Amino acid sequence: SLFAEGERQTANYLRINCTSDCYVYGNVMSLIHPVDYATNTNLSSFDNAFRGLFQNNTFVRSHEIKELILPATELSDFCYSRMFSGCTSLSKAPELPATSLAPFCYLEMFRDCTSLSKAPELPALSLAYHCYEEMFRGCTSLSKAPELPATSLRVSCYNDMFFGCTSLSKAPELPATFLAPSCYAEMFRDCTSLSKAPELPATSLDSSCYAGMFNGCSSLTEAPELPATSMDEYCYWGMFSGCTSLFKAPELPALSLAYHCYAEMFSGCTSLTEAPVLPANHLASYCYFKMFFGCHNLNSIACFAVGDLADGSTNNWLYGVAQNGTFTKSVLKNDWDLGARGIPLGWSVVSM
Repeated sequence: SLFAEGERQTANYLRINCTSDCYVYGNVMSLIHPVDYATNTNLSSFDNAFRGLFQNNTFVRSHEIKELILPATELSDFCYSRMFSGCTSLSKAPELPATSLAPFCYLEMFRDCTSLSKAPELPALSLAYHCYEEMFRGCTSLSKAPELPATSLRVSCYNDMFFGCTSLSKAPELPATFLAPSCYAEMFRDCTSLSKAPELPATSLDSSCYAGMFNGCSSLTEAPELPATSMDEYCYWGMFSGCTSLFKAPELPALSLAYHCYAEMFSGCTSLTEAPVLPANHLASYCYFKMFFGCHNLNSIACFAVGDLADGSTNNWLYGVAQNGTFTKSVLKNDWDLGARGIPLGWSVVSM
């Protein structure tokens, strides 16, 4: 059965609150299956089963020898959501053997567990919407991410998963080729020790799929290849915003754009000197909005848009770039504005 060794105020299947150091170990299933807990691995009938069980309990600690066991292989909605959120003294995570997940099952499970240095293995191949959302957010001692083998994603499945993990220096491989809305949104946001991004092989995108994925990753020097040729709305919004060490941007081969698709993608990338070629002839509303905002060393850009520009498509896209540079444009477009929504003042112009 489950033990909370130390003084505690309450103990029931919904909440365990300790008022002094409290070492937790044993089989958590004993809280809902008191008779057959040793062999029971099914939570499918228990939505919210252990939701917030130890939430914000700063006295909860991992036992040096005795293990905390979470044996369930059949999960339910929100079953482990926020279970250890705010447990700042927890240093070891229990094993999580499930290979098929449920909606919100691990939502914020270890959020702000600032003493957690190692993540559990996550073998699941079948994901669910929001399943890993914010799972390790704020785990500032976490230095390595677990493997994430799933190749087909779900809505917001990895959203904010490692947000603020400032010690995370290596990202897991991300082999998925079938994306979903917001699947990677802000996944590594503010991971300031992350110096290399994983490969992103997907060629078919979805709305907000990469939005803010590496926002604030100030140690990231080079972006991964982005092979997709057709965009979806907000797909790359703010993807590398605030990556102040990024000196090389990926090629952007897409000819078919979408609403806000590249908006703020490289804003604040102060080490970037050359923009990727922008080959699309026809722009979408706000597609380049603030794309290179504040890139004050950027001095070269080639954009081959023709005809009238869509609403907001280039608003502030080159605000704050270098005072001198070269703008390469199509010979078919001679009505570019001058300034932050067109060709920067002081730049030379080349037509091709």
